[in-house]
Amino acid sequence: MSVIAKYLGRKIKEIRKSKGYTQIELAEKIDVDPKYLSRIETGLASPSLKTIEKIVEVLHADIGQLFDYSEYKDRDEILEELTEKIKVCPLENLKLILDFTNILLLKKISRH
Repeated sequence: MSVIAKYLGRKIKEIRKSKGYTQIELAEKIDVDPKYLSRIETGLASPSLKTIEKIVEVLHADIGQLFDYSEYKDRDEILEELTEKIKVCPLENLKLILDFTNILLLKKISRH
């Protein structure tokens, strides 16, 4: 199972539930088998673009919502992403990042 399929499925499920739809109701509205929708939501199947368009339309969701997985990232994934981004930053931006992290660390220390 790919990470993207897992996160996309989780996001679809969250939005579906927040809109008050059951899997069966959404499956009927987007014209797919409920078992297939279940597989999408568990990350075991990847929906086509056409299916994603139907889901967005029926749930009145923003397409960007479906692909924002920042809340699912664990510490290691965040560190890896930050490391990759920092590697390409100009020196001036690196200094700003360092200043910002020092400020954050000071705030954390002062709260304890």
